[in-house]
Amino acid sequence: SLTGMTGELGSAVTGSPNLNLGNATFPAGHILQTKQSVMSTKLIIASAAYVDILSCSITPASSGNKILINFSINAGSAGGGEGLHLQIERGGTAITGAIGDARGSRLRATTVVGPAPDDNGMYCGSGTFLDSPSTTSSVTYQIAGHSYSSNHPVNINCTGNDTDSTNYSTSISMLTLHEIQG
Repeated sequence: SLTGMTGELGSAVTGSPNLNLGNATFPAGHILQTKQSVMSTKLIIASAAYVDILSCSITPASSGNKILINFSINAGSAGGGEGLHLQIERGGTAITGAIGDARGSRLRATTVVGPAPDDNGMYCGSGTFLDSPSTTSSVTYQIAGHSYSSNHPVNINCTGNDTDSTNYSTSISMLTLHEIQG
């Protein structure tokens, strides 16, 4: 009960006793904190090996909490290129449950998108994954990507030909982390 207290959620709450949520325990499934990384600049990926596109760090309050990862990467294929392979990484290593099964010589990915129908278009690769890092130390997540080869580059946040015209757009890519009460 909050008898004698005034205010609205999101504003200062006054009264006696003072409301202090510093030691509060929230039920499982509640979002405890959110971190986000946004990139608006152009990045060219011309590699058959994964390279980092975005990274974001979060420090879980409890080792039993989970991290909900959401990402959205906008890209365009240059020179009639191929698509963009994306994977979620924790500490620079792909998260096993967040990539496809190992089969033959195939590369493993969280998602593969594109190519755009031509150099003038963009496509979006996005995904959501619930991770269990089992730590209270800072954890860094990355979204990494690779193109088909150095001969088939992919532009992040712009069209394949990056034409300077009012008919074309630049965009953003983002990585958002939510700590979820375990």
